[in-house]
Amino acid sequence: MNATRDISGLAGCVLDLLRTIVARTRCGGEPVAARVIASHLRIAPNTSVENQRREVRKLVAELREAGHRVCECNTGYWLARDADEWAAYLESVKAGARYQFVRERQVREAVVDRMGGQGVLFDPGVPVDSWRR
Repeated sequence: MNATRDISGLAGCVLDLLRTIVARTRCGGEPVAARVIASHLRIAPNTSVENQRREVRKLVAELREAGHRVCECNTGYWLARDADEWAAYLESVKAGARYQFVRERQVREAVVDRMGGQGVLFDPGVPVDSWRR
């Protein structure tokens, strides 16, 4: 059971927009880009595109905290059609997080290996003259 609380204000408008798009298509439709949501709802209209995206991300976070199953990918947002789609989305988020942690460890270890463990003493970003007294 998907227990959600009521949402009002702009977050409620985002939810209504996503629901409208889902209702118009048989399979949930394509993800809706943050800039499209911002433009349609006139969110931060006189600011940069990145600021508009940031505001939409805040509203989506509010929807999720209220229990709404809002999914996202690199092209936009959509509502999960059912519990299975939501579970698959959450698994993809976890897999992405695991990948990021593994990648961070690989990069960190590569730097230590390349520097022969001397990364602090011989940092290539620090001019040699700064080591002298």
